[in-house]
Amino acid sequence: MGQISLNNSVFSPGAVGSHWARTAQTDVVAVNWSHKQVLIGECKWGLDGVDRQIARELIEHKLPTVLADLPEGGAGWQVKPMLFTRGAATAAAVSEMRVHGGEVITLSQLDGDLKEA
Repeated sequence: MGQISLNNSVFSPGAVGSHWARTAQTDVVAVNWSHKQVLIGECKWGLDGVDRQIARELIEHKLPTVLADLPEGGAGWQVKPMLFTRGAATAAAVSEMRVHGGEVITLSQLDGDLKEA
């Protein structure tokens, strides 16, 4: 994984947290206000692999909910959807994320990156 990039630039958030709305809860939201960049992620720490339905829920439901709460409804913002998973992800989930400019990060990838840092 190394560094996260948005539009070929390194993403450096100014705020990181979760997002709670009446219609959806999102595990990870990281925002760079000055560059209008936002990372929106879900964490799935079960042993079962993450499937395409989880990716679609993030992209089709949770992502628009977070964007709606940004200034101007998120218009003009660069968005990076992410799935963080303890186990694996299905090929369909990885493909769904890639189609939307997102990534899937496993616990082993994250652990390896932290050891390198």
